[in-house]
Amino acid sequence: YHPTPSVIETARALMRNEPLSRIRLVDSSNFEYVFQSIQTIIQQAKDNHEHHLIFITGEPGAGKTYLGLQLVHNHDDSIYLSGNRPLVEVLQHALNNDTTFVQSLYSYKMAYLKDRSALKEHIIVFDEAQRAWDKERVANHRHVKTSNLSEPDIIMNIATINKKWSVTVGLVGEGQEIYTGEERGLPLWNEALIDKQVIVHGKQKKEVFPNATHFYSSIRFHLNTSLRSHAALNYSEFVKSLIDGNIKKAAEIVPLLDTSRFHLRITQDFEKAKQTANRLYPDDEKTIGIVCAKGLNEQKKISVLYDDGKSNPSKIVQFFNDPKSPYYCRNLNYSITEFQSQGLELDFSILHWDNDFYLKDGVWNGQHFQNNVSDPLQIKRNAYRVNLTRGRDGLIIYIPKMPELVETWHMFKHLLCIKELI
Repeated sequence: YHPTPSVIETARALMRNEPLSRIRLVDSSNFEYVFQSIQTIIQQAKDNHEHHLIFITGEPGAGKTYLGLQLVHNHDDSIYLSGNRPLVEVLQHALNNDTTFVQSLYSYKMAYLKDRSALKEHIIVFDEAQRAWDKERVANHRHVKTSNLSEPDIIMNIATINKKWSVTVGLVGEGQEIYTGEERGLPLWNEALIDKQVIVHGKQKKEVFPNATHFYSSIRFHLNTSLRSHAALNYSEFVKSLIDGNIKKAAEIVPLLDTSRFHLRITQDFEKAKQTANRLYPDDEKTIGIVCAKGLNEQKKISVLYDDGKSNPSKIVQFFNDPKSPYYCRNLNYSITEFQSQGLELDFSILHWDNDFYLKDGVWNGQHFQNNVSDPLQIKRNAYRVNLTRGRDGLIIYIPKMPELVETWHMFKHLLCIKELI
């Protein structure tokens, strides 16, 4: 079994004009099948002058970003769009080219809103399609004077107006909506199909897309194996069970993690977590870093990496790409949040848990919520879901000795029986 390369490794291979490595997967993975299915639809769209919208779903770390990069690498008239600024900056830095096919969604949509000009790409890969902004969020942006368009409206206009054919690929990270304006999810894309002749593909039910010309529901558009946590193919199921509150099912998975050499540990000693992580890899190219939820309450242990906009390259680029920087992840001086880590990955991570998400009487509770979201607890769940899935080889969960976290610590140690660092 060989895992996918990290997204940064993939970007560097592209910069060197190396052919991207094909993935040799365990039998249970369907990555190649999904990839070839999209290629077939692209050829169909060209031959028949059709417009297609494809939703690719998958667990965190299932290879969605890798798949998107492969697609745009294979086609000249394509672009990879992401509203995730840290991801775009890190990838562009790795590619050493800010005019690459990896582009900021913000810049792309602003180019359209400025003069409604037709952008040239026939193949658009939209990262984190479930996080697309609604009309209100777009209209409230400080640089948008007038707009009655959601981000899906903008993308489907670009894809279909004055073009004979197009294929839009929406990469969908399930359970990863983490910000204001992102909660409406895929129904926004259905609204964007009104008065357009677009064929839609995905694992969803037909009823979700009544405005599609045709809808083809198929499991072949779902990446069914987490490739980020390559040492433990069932780790993503553990995270889902944990975040959903199914502690019994999560406990059944824990014994399988060590046997598959995925290292999950807990501690209440932050310095011990750092010392342990630092001993893991003699190879200094391996990435180790700290992640936390935005709004970390206990500031005594770690400084959160916030970009002031003055650094060039940005601090988040230095965190992932610059071993000489004081912000570099392996120095363990700074933590990144779910907004900076989403779509990126570390070889090993330390998750700084906090009292913003805690068990009380066996049920997940939260505090320090985002404003202006309809389900703040779900947004908090998603933040921890993202942070729990950043380590490719494993992670250490640091749980401070705080009153709100007593039951949470008991759950990890005694109900899940996760080993404590010694």
